[in-house]
Amino acid sequence: MSIKAKVSMAILAAAAGLSLVGGGTYASFTDTESAQAEFAAGTIDLQVKKLNGDTLATNLFASKLSNLKPGDSVEKLFKITNGGTLSIRDVFLKATYTEGDFVDGADPRSETFAKLDTKAKIKNTADEFADQIVVEVFGGDIYPYKSVWKGTLKELNQDAVTTGDLTDPTIGHSLPALPWADADPVRVRLTFKDTADNKFQGDALQKINFQLIATQHLGTNFVDGENIEWFNGSQLDAPKPR
Repeated sequence: MSIKAKVSMAILAAAAGLSLVGGGTYASFTDTESAQAEFAAGTIDLQVKKLNGDTLATNLFASKLSNLKPGDSVEKLFKITNGGTLSIRDVFLKATYTEGDFVDGADPRSETFAKLDTKAKIKNTADEFADQIVVEVFGGDIYPYKSVWKGTLKELNQDAVTTGDLTDPTIGHSLPALPWADADPVRVRLTFKDTADNKFQGDALQKINFQLIATQHLGTNFVDGENIEWFNGSQLDAPKPR
């Protein structure tokens, strides 16, 4: 359709409108009511704190994990807290490292090379060393004594692997925000395998990244009039099958 045709039709329509108005009067009772609605998303905010409530420092372990021998283990107790408005269904722990984080004791550039016996100067990879570190994670309501996951650091570094749900050993199997911000204790234990032999002397992972991943509950079909804010903030979960 050309621009000219459009203009012509517009003039005819306007003329028809004038004829209708001029042909008589038309009135009716009318009433308009308006209503408003608010649509706001909740928040997921997982906070990691010391048992006394202080914010945990950047390093998960306060101790310097060095000069360890096979059979040594170290534990860390902390708590996870819901600082948001939505109940948290699951919390998973993930640990990652890269080959660049690894220092091989058998590398002539390492600080320990000169201190090693010749028989111990066998080169390793980050994965080989991480396979000698056992990670155990525990959860619970008052004291985290129930096992959530056990495996090696090498396994936990794999893309698709996380620990089990840290909230699963708790009564509500979740971390709700209402009626108050829930907080659950977590215990992480790292153990240097007692079967690690001389080839691992002087090896080190200079950085291991620990991540805590929180997830929401599944979506809910609400009926108007329900207290959505309370339900989504206090929502609990069922225990996961093992």
